[in-house]
Amino acid sequence: MMKMRSTAEELKMILNLMKRKMHPVSKNKNRMPRQTSDIKLPLVVIVA
Repeated sequence: MMKMRSTAEELKMILNLMKRKMHPVSKNKNRMPRQTSDIKLPLVVIVA
């Protein structure tokens, strides 16, 4: 159980970091949202 919780926390931290990095760039470039969607897909697969 502890391992599952630690991995969940790590995934949340990574997602938060990705969101912080991608949001300001997405405002400047319209191409970024496509890359963010591509990055989210593998993350969802890893979580599942």
